[in-house]
Amino acid sequence: MRPFRTNLRDVPFVEGLSPREGWVNMQVQFLIDKKSANSDHLVLGWTVLPWFLKVMVKYTLMKLMSHLVREMLCSPHVVTGMASTTHQTMK
Repeated sequence: MRPFRTNLRDVPFVEGLSPREGWVNMQVQFLIDKKSANSDHLVLGWTVLPWFLKVMVKYTLMKLMSHLVREMLCSPHVVTGMASTTHQTMK
């Protein structure tokens, strides 16, 4: 099998993606798919999100991580559960 190489500059943007299916203001390129690389089982794409979506995703991830850390630090049952599991494993 010979290696497959591609370049973003050579790959056209996908047209006709529906906002109803979640493709809102995104630029999508399929680098590896059936058409470009004769791939039956692998699709590799590159999606460029608009700046406002990048900000929303970053903000949401930061809030989620903050919430998870707070839950881990402030919830005694989580810490106790982890400690008891570790203690049982060590015996």
